[in-house]
Amino acid sequence: MVSQLSGGERQEVIISRALAQQPKILLLDEPIANLDIRHQLKILGLVRDLVITKKLTVLIVIHDLNLAARFCDNLVLIHNDKVFAQGTARGVLTEEIIRLTYQVSVKVEYCDATASLAVTALSALQESTSNLSQKERL
Repeated sequence: MVSQLSGGERQEVIISRALAQQPKILLLDEPIANLDIRHQLKILGLVRDLVITKKLTVLIVIHDLNLAARFCDNLVLIHNDKVFAQGTARGVLTEEIIRLTYQVSVKVEYCDATASLAVTALSALQESTSNLSQKERL
């Protein structure tokens, strides 16, 4: 029974049902929300494998910057209902872009263990700083 499955297992069933329809494009809205890290990695690994083996196009909404950097080829960062940045993780996940959109100080470094960028939040910016216009912050 699906009702007896864990959240991660349920997500696998949902993705499997979608795949049974043989789509060319798969749209996933927060497929790893409320899942433990094991299931997050399993679901994103499954999706990544589908992109590679089935040549499936996947559009995924995800808020975890580290997992987005690790599993996604292209990123679109939306801020104030507009596309703020788009491109590869290296082009989108910069310390400056993250500071402007999330009002946090971060360190962005390459992680050999995951072969992807790693974003480490350092501190939230003061309220007065976050109220400045983008032009003033630059």
